[in-house]
Amino acid sequence: YDNPMYYWLGRSYYYYATRETIVGYVCLTCDANYINGSEREKYNSLLYEAVEEYFSIVENEDSAYLTVLAYHNMIANAIDYAFEADGVTPQDDRWAYNVIGVFSKKGAVCEGYAKALQLLLNFSGIENIYVSGYAGGRHAWNMIKLDDGKWYWCDTTWNDDPSAPDGITYDYFCV
Repeated sequence: YDNPMYYWLGRSYYYYATRETIVGYVCLTCDANYINGSEREKYNSLLYEAVEEYFSIVENEDSAYLTVLAYHNMIANAIDYAFEADGVTPQDDRWAYNVIGVFSKKGAVCEGYAKALQLLLNFSGIENIYVSGYAGGRHAWNMIKLDDGKWYWCDTTWNDDPSAPDGITYDYFCV
């Protein structure tokens, strides 16, 4: 979870060790959607361009709070929560669960929102943690260390509210 640029990793891994050795091996898997290296290269280029674009808006900002606010608003304005065709079921495609959904502007579920914010904050040098857990169902959000040295919760997904003025609420911003 420390590096959202590893969007291409699969959801499973394998561990192998023998009783005779204390050395074990961890084998990570590549998600089938991103197994082709030229496809990953295409997505990586898209991500680098998007991060540079987002960063260009905040690069002269010296306040972590204002930087987080800007990224939060940019993400919430750029995409909508990704639903299946029925408009109720969360999207099941892998792009919705990683940074690709946000930066290709297809949309995302909570994991994609949180990983996108994490990627931007990492690039900006703002200490943050991607958090996954349970909030009425499986959910993901961020914790961010701001200028005062304290950690704050930020849930860009729950703040992306199409029914709110400008489509954004701040109920879960830096709580």
